[in-house]
Amino acid sequence: MIKRLLTTVASLLMLLAASHVQATKNTPLEIENALRLQLIDTNYEYLITLSTVPPVFPEVYDSLRVEMIGESQPFGNCWFKVFVYANQTIVANATLNAQVRWYQDALVSTRNVPRGEALSADMFTAMRREINSLTDPFVATIDDIEGMEASRTIPQGKTLTYGMVKPEEVIKRGDHVTIMFRSGSVQITASGEARQAGARGESIKVKNLLTNKIIMAEVQDEQLVTVVR
Repeated sequence: MIKRLLTTVASLLMLLAASHVQATKNTPLEIENALRLQLIDTNYEYLITLSTVPPVFPEVYDSLRVEMIGESQPFGNCWFKVFVYANQTIVANATLNAQVRWYQDALVSTRNVPRGEALSADMFTAMRREINSLTDPFVATIDDIEGMEASRTIPQGKTLTYGMVKPEEVIKRGDHVTIMFRSGSVQITASGEARQAGARGESIKVKNLLTNKIIMAEVQDEQLVTVVR
């Protein structure tokens, strides 16, 4: 019978190559508990579903041990070996499959967010979401999107990932900016035109309107760039 377990990790556990649990006469639960010992993150909830029926092990045994196959800890569709012990000797073993779904609080969009729009707290809410299927790391808190914008359209109800956001472009192509050059105590400024869009800290092409030369400059804010040397 397929057994399910939904629980929150209560304490940080050491990641082991194999997990050993004592016999309780409930083999499926013992297997789930052994898998649980492989999970080390205290902030996740997880759902374990044994996809294959556990074999009939000896009626009397002391403990069983789970050893992951190809993975350091269970995540998604995983395979593992189960070893059954009696008198410190392996008396049975089997290869089993399980689905392990991980859940965490993540930001979810409350409306459609167009590409290029600056992100703000009112666009998202924190919800418990399954993260197994996400291809990019998820965004957990509002603080993590400060100074960011949508790198593509984000549909309503979508779990926000870092692949959907990028630093906000404070200067757009064609904006008029002040170019600053510093060398020791000497500071020179000139008018310029942005030839590329850029976020704070990025280097972009800027046209010096006095000399008509294209230079590289680092974006400081909405109006100021500094010459890259």
